[in-house]
Amino acid sequence: MKSTVPKKMIKIRSVELGIPLAQLARELGISRQFIYQVCAGKRPTFHVREHICRRLGFYPAQLGWSDNGVSHHLFPRR
Repeated sequence: MKSTVPKKMIKIRSVELGIPLAQLARELGISRQFIYQVCAGKRPTFHVREHICRRLGFYPAQLGWSDNGVSHHLFPRR
């Protein structure tokens, strides 16, 4: 499966909370692009996902992420 959290959703959530993605990237020492890739399930870096989830209010179970970092589709096709 492809993406679990669209880029726009990540951006909207960070704007809602007043947490710029650049700030998250600085905290983690990674790029904004890497944050998008992790949240979209393209990078199986669990500690980065966990940090982003905590800061933006998302949780792995809500996103359909399993413990091994494999992403599953959050929004089923109609």
